[in-house]
Amino acid sequence: MDKIILSLKEVHSHIGQHHILQGVSLNIIEKRPTAILGRNGAGKTSTIRTIMGFNPLTSGSIEFNGENIGGAKPFDVARKGIGMVPEEMAVIRDLTVEENFRLAMINENEGHWQRMDEIWRLFPAMKKFWKSKAGTLSGGQKQMLAIGRAFVDDRKVLLVDEPSKGLAPIVVDQLGEALIHLREKTTVILIEQNFYLASRVGIDYFILDDGRTVHQGRMADLVNDDAIKHKYLGIG
Repeated sequence: MDKIILSLKEVHSHIGQHHILQGVSLNIIEKRPTAILGRNGAGKTSTIRTIMGFNPLTSGSIEFNGENIGGAKPFDVARKGIGMVPEEMAVIRDLTVEENFRLAMINENEGHWQRMDEIWRLFPAMKKFWKSKAGTLSGGQKQMLAIGRAFVDDRKVLLVDEPSKGLAPIVVDQLGEALIHLREKTTVILIEQNFYLASRVGIDYFILDDGRTVHQGRMADLVNDDAIKHKYLGIG
């Protein structure tokens, strides 16, 4: 039986006078990768920032593993097992790759290094540049570091925001392969404008528009639905 690991019900969020989210509802199935789609300004990034506690929850509910986390502080959300890879990657440029990973390891233990072996297999560059400053990496390598760093702790859900932005197609393909592999280890929630990447990684999808959930279903169906893609995504 499918287990809902993360559930949002009629989530609203305000930042100052701005009503950012106006009724976002999502049911995320455990270990079933989900793409959150929509045009620029639809509320995609605001949704995951509200899940993480960076944006205020005005009304509605957010449950993770059956526990209410709506309004929790970001560090508490992270400790419960939700990781986030922000759009800007947020690697610490003046630290080495090794130091970036060690900083992400909460109470460093054997499990971290087992996952580190997995990351090195997915992203060999992380081992090659282990002692190099993160600021010297290419854009694609920084994205690999950001994804690996979020995964190195035991995350039940991994929120990944626009990983393909600004990257060459060959690097996007490499990231896609890695995310397909990671979906067997954790529940990947992908925010992505690149429909090709989203369709490769996602099994389920939700479409947001003007801060609301307006459509949902299986990605395999959306791929062939030109009317929905044109209406809400401007493609097809």
